[in-house]
Amino acid sequence: MASLVSVGAVLAPLAGGAAGAETQRLGLQQVLFASLRDGNDDIYLVAPGGGGERRLTDAPGQDGSPQASPDRRRIAFASEREGLMQIYLMNADGSDQHNIGNSEYFDFNPRWYGGGERIVFQRLTPGSGFDLWTMAADGSDQQRLTSQPRNEVGPSVSPDGTTVVFMSNNGASVDVWTVPLAGGSPTNVTAAVCIEGTDPCQLALDGQARWMPDGRLVFLSDRTGGLGIWTSAADGSDARLVVDLGEETSAGAPAPSANGRLIAFISDLHEPGAERNVYTVRIDGTDITRLTFTGDDLSPGFAGQLSKL
Repeated sequence: MASLVSVGAVLAPLAGGAAGAETQRLGLQQVLFASLRDGNDDIYLVAPGGGGERRLTDAPGQDGSPQASPDRRRIAFASEREGLMQIYLMNADGSDQHNIGNSEYFDFNPRWYGGGERIVFQRLTPGSGFDLWTMAADGSDQQRLTSQPRNEVGPSVSPDGTTVVFMSNNGASVDVWTVPLAGGSPTNVTAAVCIEGTDPCQLALDGQARWMPDGRLVFLSDRTGGLGIWTSAADGSDARLVVDLGEETSAGAPAPSANGRLIAFISDLHEPGAERNVYTVRIDGTDITRLTFTGDDLSPGFAGQLSKL
């Protein structure tokens, strides 16, 4: 049976690099990802179309969930190198890796917004599972955004900076939700979607959503029975299948390029049940391209995802 990569498995890595290159900028089409290939979760970079892989982190413990800043000069990520998963920053070349969150909680999945001035992330909060929080890019001004009874994970901020999309199990199934960045009640935008052909209704699993540059959402769903990459309007309407990956495939973390023409994702599409690698697919579902061929890879994303073209 096809499956979404689990919440926990969407974590990834970090490591060192040449010092003093604060002005280095990642290329728009370069892809950041995490991988277990060297026996420890670390963060890597791969060139557009594959090849030229480079390891950016090499610290003890798990590093993961990297995302480049809008100017592509910094990378936010999560690391447990100090014993507890925290939010870190590093330069584009892997230098100057430092803890900005410095919290007493398990923090993960940092995502930039506000032109690189702020970060939204998920925090494991006693009594209510994972909640969404925001903070300034230097770690100050930490504010709680959601506080539902169960879990809110995998945040992504809309291009206009007003809305956060995330995955949650606070409804009858795992679904895609949104919440105003200014605060307010979360909305389940994929509630009550049945898997095609089920009677009585078997609710679909929808999740791991990110914003497209045009304000639509891209996410994973098993609503056709197999696992697929879908897009929809921000309210969940006008859902369109990009590509059906099949019933035996595992996949995760779809992320669009800056122009919205490509989507990066991880999958065992080459061999169901094997280690996952990084792929891209065109928005029309054509030209599926495998970028990596070693180890188990996680959390891919184009360095230029947040750039304004």
